[in-house]
Amino acid sequence: TLRQSVEQSVNVNAVKVFQALGPETSTSFLKKFGITSLVESGTSNDMNPAALALGGMTKGISPLEMAAGYSTFANEGMYTKPVAYSSVTNKRGEILLEPSPAKEQVVSRGVAFIMNDILRTTVSNGIAGSAAIGSHPVAGKTGTTTDNYDAWFVGMTPHYSAALWIGNDINLELSQGSIAAARLWSKIMKQVHVGLPS
Repeated sequence: TLRQSVEQSVNVNAVKVFQALGPETSTSFLKKFGITSLVESGTSNDMNPAALALGGMTKGISPLEMAAGYSTFANEGMYTKPVAYSSVTNKRGEILLEPSPAKEQVVSRGVAFIMNDILRTTVSNGIAGSAAIGSHPVAGKTGTTTDNYDAWFVGMTPHYSAALWIGNDINLELSQGSIAAARLWSKIMKQVHVGLPS
């Protein structure tokens, strides 16, 4: 099933879905989810299965954009453009600035629910088990590039979305893959969630 394919990172099925959708639909979805680093033309571009089905993007994707994109599933299909602050106050505690981030419904609530649930079972039943934090449900996905140059875990809880990337600016092989990223993500998020209601 599609759920099992995501849970176990079955790349062949990801490519088959991409082939059914095509590059235009795939890039359209990525743009709706806030991805700005797509390369759509030129001799080296992202209009292929390696990039759009498996994540081997020409210019990569920033962890901030990944976290914002994934949070769309937890927010019932509503994409919220990231902001760098929650508010600015003066010394009396009066609010001087509050961000007004752009929001857009990019997928239906039903699609978001199903995808969030698939990502949840990727942690509870699949290869991302080391991302679990115990106190709160976690949904997310691992990612490792060829030769272990990059290791990712992008996930969310009911409170937060976070993306963790381990790698180098130049391609150096890592000793571990995405399981290490999921494990580190878990250590960080356990501390972030101390005292938060489950």
